Amino acid sequence: MHVMNSHLGPHSDEHEHLKDGALLLMVLGVFHLLFSIISMLVILISPTIALFGESSIFAFLNVSGFYVVQALLSVYVAAQVFLGWVVGLLTIQAGRDCQRTHSWHFVFRVIVLNWCMFPVGTMVGFFIWRDLRRKGIRDVFDDA
Repeated sequence: MHVMNSHLGPHSDEHEHLKDGALLLMVLGVFHLLFSIISMLVILISPTIALFGESSIFAFLNVSGFYVVQALLSVYVAAQVFLGWVVGLLTIQAGRDCQRTHSWHFVFRVIVLNWCMFPVGTMVGFFIWRDLRRKGIRDVFDDA
């Protein structure tokens, strides 16, 4: 059971930052989850969806010298689409842990993982990362 630090009340600025951060993480996780699931359904319904012109999402393994940039972008988009649901679930769990001031290390790692989920995950992850590194915030967590 988590014992709250005596110098931090339940309505301290640190707790308010964590409450806001937890809400942001949960909303971001739902966003990743929905984007990934909807995108996978669209791709399954129409597997010939073209990304970046003639380079289809399933043709990224056929890399020629001319289409290297398009192939790399296609791989990045495919990774975000097909792995986004995993990052979404992890981000929702990190938001719940942040709300309960539990597992600072897990929350921190998930935030860093969200940096790869450009653009929204990068921005939200950076702002929460910046606050999470503060000593006062770390002291609120039970395992920091």
